[in-house]
Amino acid sequence: MRDPKRIPEILNEIKGIWSSFPDLRLGQLIGNVMTDSMDFYYMEDEELIKILRDHYSEVKNIEFNKPNIQNKG
Repeated sequence: MRDPKRIPEILNEIKGIWSSFPDLRLGQLIGNVMTDSMDFYYMEDEELIKILRDHYSEVKNIEFNKPNIQNKG
């Protein structure tokens, strides 16, 4: 049996990531990182958290580092 104590820890991880992207729905938050080759059903919790962290830290870096281009047309 899996340790039920992992649940609050995992949810806190998701909460932290999701809080940075509040306009996303939960399905979008997770769906954005899934590829056709991933089998979400059999994925370990830690693996999903790592994928979420990696993806959204890259997105954050892109958001913070993108140039401020204004349309002057």
